Amino acid sequence: MHAHQRKLKDFVVENGVAVYYHSGGRYWRKALLEKLSSHYKPNCVPAHLRPVVMALLNSQLFYWYWIINSNCMDVVAREVWELPVFDLHQIDIIVYQELEQALLAAYAAHRTTRLRRGTIIQTSEINVDVAQAKPILDRIDRALATHYGFTDAELDFIIHYDIKYRMSGDNQ
Repeated sequence: MHAHQRKLKDFVVENGVAVYYHSGGRYWRKALLEKLSSHYKPNCVPAHLRPVVMALLNSQLFYWYWIINSNCMDVVAREVWELPVFDLHQIDIIVYQELEQALLAAYAAHRTTRLRRGTIIQTSEINVDVAQAKPILDRIDRALATHYGFTDAELDFIIHYDIKYRMSGDNQ
C-alpha cells in the first residue's frame, strides 16, 4: 500500500465536496454523502474524485487498515488522511461511479430509523446494516486491489478479514 507514496490527505481540498466518514461503529467502516449525526465527519475532496474516495472509505481494506493503525474504537481524521493510496487521478472514474451508486442503493435498502428516548431529549437515529452490502464491498475491494497491485492471496485476506465476527449479526 505504501509503494505509491501517496496518502488520502494529498487529495483533500478545502472547497471540495464532502464525504462523511462515520467515527464509530464496530466491524464496518462507513462513509456517506450526508451527515446523519454528529458521528459523521467531513472529508472534502474534488467532486470528480468523490466516487473513489467513497469506495476507499467504505472498503474492507480501510476497515483492516483502521484496525491495525487505530485504537479500534474511534475513526479519527489521522487514520482517514494517512490512508496510503495510489494516484487517484489515474483511474477510470466510471467504475467507481457505478460502485458508489450500487453501494448507496444497498445502504438505502438496508436503512432503519429508530427513536431514541432520553429523559429530556428524543431523537431519531438512522442505522445502516452495512453487512448487507458485502457483495458490493467485495467488488469495491477487487477494484482497489488492481490499483494497489495486490495478489489474489492479499485480496482474499482483505475480503475475508475478521469475517466470522463481521457477519455474525451484531455487525453495526
